[in-house]
Amino acid sequence: MDYRIPLDEIIDYKGNMYKLSALAIKEAIRLSNEDPEDLKKEYGDSKIAAIALSKAFSGDIKYTDNCEKLQAEARKK
Repeated sequence: MDYRIPLDEIIDYKGNMYKLSALAIKEAIRLSNEDPEDLKKEYGDSKIAAIALSKAFSGDIKYTDNCEKLQAEARKK
């Protein structure tokens, strides 16, 4: 599957943008720690940011309170 940043969904999004951003950032970090060859096999040449945002909008990943805790810990460092 070819992932692209879902601009229409971002523009039309009426939810909590902070939570969406935190979720996408957490997923992007997780993806960036995976083996590049495995990522290429699963996602082709798609960019990590596009994959993370697409997953957030599709519901493949969900925001949890843990996302907020991780963000707070990162700001302390």
